[in-house]
Amino acid sequence: MISAFILSLLAVVIGCSSPSPSNLNHNKGTKLETKPLLSAQKEPIMTITLQRRQIEFLGIKIGAATKKSITSKVKTTGVIALPPTSKITLNALVAGRVNLVYKVPGEMIRKGEILATIQHPDIITLQEDYLKVLYQYQFLEQEWSRQKKLTEENIGYLKKFQTVEKEYLQAQAQLSALKARLNLLGIPIPNNAKITNELVISSPINGYLIAIHVNNGVYVQAGAPLFELMDNAHLHLDLQVFEKDIEKVRPGQQVSFQLASQTGQVFTGTITTVGKALEPETRAITVHAHFTALPGFTLLPGMYVSGYIATGVENAYAVPESSILQKDGKNYIFILQGKDKEHFTFEMLPVTPGETEGGYTTILMDSGFEYNKENIVLEGGYYLLAELRKGDADESHEAH
Repeated sequence: MISAFILSLLAVVIGCSSPSPSNLNHNKGTKLETKPLLSAQKEPIMTITLQRRQIEFLGIKIGAATKKSITSKVKTTGVIALPPTSKITLNALVAGRVNLVYKVPGEMIRKGEILATIQHPDIITLQEDYLKVLYQYQFLEQEWSRQKKLTEENIGYLKKFQTVEKEYLQAQAQLSALKARLNLLGIPIPNNAKITNELVISSPINGYLIAIHVNNGVYVQAGAPLFELMDNAHLHLDLQVFEKDIEKVRPGQQVSFQLASQTGQVFTGTITTVGKALEPETRAITVHAHFTALPGFTLLPGMYVSGYIATGVENAYAVPESSILQKDGKNYIFILQGKDKEHFTFEMLPVTPGETEGGYTTILMDSGFEYNKENIVLEGGYYLLAELRKGDADESHEAH
């Protein structure tokens, strides 16, 4: 709104200006022309001439580029992720009928909490087998001790002792195997002939229940998935760094990022590991980073992030970010080409912008450009560009 008002006033000032044969184009107070850039670039460069009072009215400021220490950055995108150890899928270790499901998705689960129970006759049979072998083992242990004593006193027969010892060791092995199977399946070891008729499914971690694949009464086969749990305590960032930037990235560098769902809020982290495998499709590697501090709202695996990695400090010439202008998809700055008592002539030069920080952007110009010469338009370049565009429109109209 303010810019439009100033441009309107500019038009009035220009329209009221007295003509100058050398510098003015008819009665507009500006002179537009094109000339080739004295460099490897072949595109024509536009110039514009304004009167001194126009420069003062528009607040156009001219100066030199400033040497700045600006952080070099590598742009990156990625997702919030979890290490494999923080997500667990619980499968049915035995076939059976799900008796009761105690929880619902989204609940916070503590380690050891019961999620469900499964019933099957095989659960009872396995405990029964264990008890049978246990009693046989206990009997053979006593008989082995008795036969050993008799043999040592030359009262018993060595062959009988050897037979008992063999049976005793076999029972010991069977008992150990059955005990291991019961522990593996999570079935309590029977005590005093007390047998359970169900298998209890408990949570092995603290975390959130994110999926339930069964319901009360359903029959499941051994190996079928039952529950999925996730521990959010170890969330991290999986960032993508393209091939051209790999050499710039290393552990310990700082990351600044924002969530796609929370634009405007910037968070920080630190790179912990840099991947060593290049993805053939994206030509990028995965970089892992940990949060400096978790934000005060819920983060979920799979959330998209974007940001940059600070790879170092660059000492380079910089200009105010607003002094770099765009025209036809390219970047330009204005420089003062020449002036006399009442007229200023500006030239528009192509520029390669670099990093931006604190309102300043580093620039790269053609070889021979004098960065410290006070001829760069630092403020008000927008109005010069507007006049150029208006001139382009007038020339196009006249051509038709």
